[in-house]
Amino acid sequence: MIQTHPELGGRLLAGHPLAHWAIDAVRSHHERPDGQDYPDGLVGDAVPHAARVVGICDAFDAMTSRRRYRVAMPVPQALGHIAGALGRQFDVPLGHHFLALGAVGLPTVHDVADQLFAYLTMVEGLKLAAQTFSKDVKQLSCC
Repeated sequence: MIQTHPELGGRLLAGHPLAHWAIDAVRSHHERPDGQDYPDGLVGDAVPHAARVVGICDAFDAMTSRRRYRVAMPVPQALGHIAGALGRQFDVPLGHHFLALGAVGLPTVHDVADQLFAYLTMVEGLKLAAQTFSKDVKQLSCC
């Protein structure tokens, strides 16, 4: 049942006019660079960028949050787990960025996640700008 939530979330978002901003992150946030997760077993760069960012934040939040069945993992231990799983469970460049943010002592997971979301928003904005520029250039060259 737990492994169906990415696909279910993707289906729930599919009809929304702004779904393109989040659907990759929702649908693929459990994919891993080594292809050993779900729902599609994507490998490396086939895992959408947004999903790689959310995957790190989601794992960190899960490790550092108290659950009914366990205590929260200390932040240094969670960061150590992320460092040890780079390239397998987590994207290497994004993982290094996340670890660097953790190293400067951001006080909460929300601060780290906010920083990564700002980074993701910047990257997605640059992609959109590049696509728009490319379309504009193509229109100019055809006339």
